[in-house]
Amino acid sequence: MPRPSLRLRFRSYVTKFDMIKTARPGATFLLNTPWTGAELEEKLPTKMKETIASRDLKFYTIDATKVAKEIGSLLLSSPPLLLSSPPLP
Repeated sequence: MPRPSLRLRFRSYVTKFDMIKTARPGATFLLNTPWTGAELEEKLPTKMKETIASRDLKFYTIDATKVAKEIGSLLLSSPPLLLSSPPLP
């Protein structure tokens, strides 16, 4: 059975709502944010950090905006991809 997961799209919700109060122990929590290292330590509320630790949540971050920009620029710099059917016999 897959583990439950939570995804948080708007980092402003981190300080406005208790987004993980119903998270089950061992659940996965993915936060979309450009924050890294010291910024996470500074900006995540203490209660959230305590909940992550006490419930043994798998906590991950992703900067989805950065990833999308990198992929977009990669696609734009690549030669066009032509989709065609194989020739008929």
